[in-house]
Amino acid sequence: MDRCLAGDADLDDIGDFVGAWHEGAGPGMELDAFLGMSNEEYELWVEQPALLPAIVSAHRFGFRLVEAVKDLAAEPLAARALSPEDACSILNWLKATGRI
Repeated sequence: MDRCLAGDADLDDIGDFVGAWHEGAGPGMELDAFLGMSNEEYELWVEQPALLPAIVSAHRFGFRLVEAVKDLAAEPLAARALSPEDACSILNWLKATGRI
């Protein structure tokens, strides 16, 4: 997360970081912590990979994840990778799964 926020990594690099963790990077760390996510963020990302831009936006702007998704539904430019339809779909999914 820190490297992405610093501009040293792209969202597409997450697979490389997961691979590095499986190869032993971050010994003693859980994968969610290694990626810089909370457990909740990690679980949501695993279930809905399209949520990654919202997770990054939440970290960038200091929002709770749910609030970031609501904001992305209203202003998708903050995510750069989510269309308004994707943001609304994710928001609906969060509601349907009882997360908000």
